[in-house]
Amino acid sequence: MPSAPLKKLLGKEILVVPGCFDPLTARIVQSLGFKATYLGGYAAGAQWCVTEPQLTLTEIVDLSRKIASSVKIPLIVDAGAGYGTPAHVTRTVREFERAGVAAIHIEDQIFPKRFHYHNYSIRNPRRTVHTVSIEEMVAKLKVAVQARKSEDFLIIARTDTIQSHGVKEAIKRMKAYMNAGADIVFPVFESVEQISKITRAAPGTYAYLSGEARPRPYFTVEEARQQGFSLIIYNLAPTYLATNAIVTTYKRLRDTGNTGLNTPEMRKEMDKMKALVEDLINLPEYYSLEKKTGFE
Repeated sequence: MPSAPLKKLLGKEILVVPGCFDPLTARIVQSLGFKATYLGGYAAGAQWCVTEPQLTLTEIVDLSRKIASSVKIPLIVDAGAGYGTPAHVTRTVREFERAGVAAIHIEDQIFPKRFHYHNYSIRNPRRTVHTVSIEEMVAKLKVAVQARKSEDFLIIARTDTIQSHGVKEAIKRMKAYMNAGADIVFPVFESVEQISKITRAAPGTYAYLSGEARPRPYFTVEEARQQGFSLIIYNLAPTYLATNAIVTTYKRLRDTGNTGLNTPEMRKEMDKMKALVEDLINLPEYYSLEKKTGFE
């Protein structure tokens, strides 16, 4: 388990959780002083050129294990719909806990998840959401709580019912999920008005997934704190920004025959980036070991 259990970080101050998609990006999060990091299904699948509905339990657990073992801060992972029925959720919890993950969130969408869920954006805000019954989700959460070995492994209950069933249903589900033993609740909101209605009607420990490139509200940390959230996740920045930087550089190479990285200014920047990456992957430590053992 991580050196600092996630539950100890949830207090008066809002916990800011930047996303990662591999051990290197998780190390970056840690190096900048953040107290936790997050692996989402969308980000995990994108690096393999698949999407979240195609990910298997073993794939996401394997990646989670690599990330968790590379950092000392807690890792929160998107466990989708739990990868099956309540009986399947038992294995899901055990696998993630063994992998060193600090918390998972399980959503009340159907399994297998439909691809069409992702077919929305700021320009296309409507999406198709298929959810299971409240009874099935409660059963999943109860077995999830029973399956974990340590109470430091947190179960986060996510609901995607607001768009398809409205705020009243979401409030009903939040209360039921908390009663089933969920440590944190995570409704996917569409508006600020919905947030205040739900959190007032169903007080609890709330997580928020910020609306980067999505139609849901985008909050700064201070705005999220004012809304009463205990935890805010910024998930997609590394995937989108890294992709944009690579595309921009390689377009320049294709169109001009030059990456643009060979100017004196950029060479200095590249030297800084090289040193940063080498620090993140512990190369100086191995340089020192080779020197000490005579294997330079």
